[in-house]
Amino acid sequence: MFFISAASAQSVKFCKPCEELKNLQLPDVTILVAEVKASDTIKTPSEPWNPTVIINKPFCRVLGRISKEINFELLLPDESNGRFLMSGGGGFVGSIQNSFRDKVNEGFATAGTDAGHEGGADAKWAYNNMERQLNFGRLAIHRTAVVSKLIMQNYYCAAPAKSYFVGCSRGGGQAMVEAQYYPEDFNGIVAGAPAFDWPAFAAKFLQDSKNNYPNPNNMKPLITNDNLKLLQAEVLKQCDLLDGSADSIIDDPRKCTFDFSKLPVCPELWWQTEQKFTRASRLAQKLKRARGMCGSLEQVCTYQMVPAFIICFLPIFSSILSSTIPIGIIQSMTSKILVRRLYMLRLF
Repeated sequence: MFFISAASAQSVKFCKPCEELKNLQLPDVTILVAEVKASDTIKTPSEPWNPTVIINKPFCRVLGRISKEINFELLLPDESNGRFLMSGGGGFVGSIQNSFRDKVNEGFATAGTDAGHEGGADAKWAYNNMERQLNFGRLAIHRTAVVSKLIMQNYYCAAPAKSYFVGCSRGGGQAMVEAQYYPEDFNGIVAGAPAFDWPAFAAKFLQDSKNNYPNPNNMKPLITNDNLKLLQAEVLKQCDLLDGSADSIIDDPRKCTFDFSKLPVCPELWWQTEQKFTRASRLAQKLKRARGMCGSLEQVCTYQMVPAFIICFLPIFSSILSSTIPIGIIQSMTSKILVRRLYMLRLF
């Protein structure tokens, strides 16, 4: 994932020292930490999928809380390009998630939030708690964006010139909600593999699991890791060159019409030949194909293959943050992502 910015980062004169942001008075906001960092190495054990982040430029780190439970982080670089970049979260979130901390090195102020609760992969945190449900479903991203930009105004003596939101999976769902309910929050939004309409896709996950583990007395899956590797190779073989480049990235999955008949089939005893697909696993894989713009490869590829987030949206990343692109074009690109899904958007 990368960004190209025509606006270069430069040293700025601050309205007030970083440490004084802790005394900032904003409605329903508590600043817990405001500290100067010459550099930092950030590890996130609660997010093992994220690599260690190295920030080698000085910045101001702000931790705060909005209302009772919306915790957030805001990183403010000393050398600023005047832009605000906010990250979406994954799953039920539950910890402050910011996938763009390293963009401080390029001059972006970046922010992330825990979406209004801590932990809770089983979602018990939401039971009979309407405030947490609303924070998670709609308000946490919006309120964090508003507060972050107010802090930037107080720190840099100016509001951000441009603001962007990028999220995948649940973060993509957050992006969709922002676009529908709070379009004024961001100048550009990228919604990667958006997760919303949670009851529907939770039921789909259960259906997929039943298809892949049809025998409760034998928990061997129909689709094995070796099958997935084989499938990945065949997907790339059929569709990698559609964009004219053999780079293991499929720019537009809508152009990939995958031919399942090209997959090898062993007629029986699938457990003895793990390198082959059986007729049963081929059927199960067809059932696993997702709906929608990015779904056809998000599910076919699974998380062990080229991520649908990169497949679907890499062409946008290289340009969406460029000040040389008129906002109308950014909105047009974003609309292509949103128009297919807004009609069926739900709170979750």
